[in-house]
Amino acid sequence: MKIAREFLERTGYGAWLVRFGREFILEFMARTYDPDDRETWTPWVPRWYLWDGGYLAIGETGGVVPPHAHHAIQITLGIDAPIRFRSGENGEWRRMRGAIVLPDVTHSFDGMNSLVTMLFVDPESREGRWLQRSHPVRVGEIPETKVEHGAAAFRGLWVEPLG
Repeated sequence: MKIAREFLERTGYGAWLVRFGREFILEFMARTYDPDDRETWTPWVPRWYLWDGGYLAIGETGGVVPPHAHHAIQITLGIDAPIRFRSGENGEWRRMRGAIVLPDVTHSFDGMNSLVTMLFVDPESREGRWLQRSHPVRVGEIPETKVEHGAAAFRGLWVEPLG
């Protein structure tokens, strides 16, 4: 955790991440939550691609992420299998291949131990404003045909990372 924090401070990403809930992101980098055992944490070690206005993480998921909210728009794709999302603290779990979560919406996520891509977008950016106009549902499903279209590219990025 200290190493991740020092990296973010040194590279200047730390100031940018404050807008998206820096502590949540740093914690998320280190672990995900298992709802059946509140003392057990399951690692999620994704590949990270950060830029001004957003970031992309690709990795094999561990456990369930408990209810939380963040200011960034979240787009998540199950690359090889469905994932699950629920809205609010106690909403129904919905199984899908892709989801978009609007800013400041409480939600939970279950990657179901599969390869997942998470894209976080600044809601005040041009792309963020467009996403909010295009997807008015707080936690919405992305059609499987659109997920499949991008899944191959993200799978390739997992197999052969940039840089």
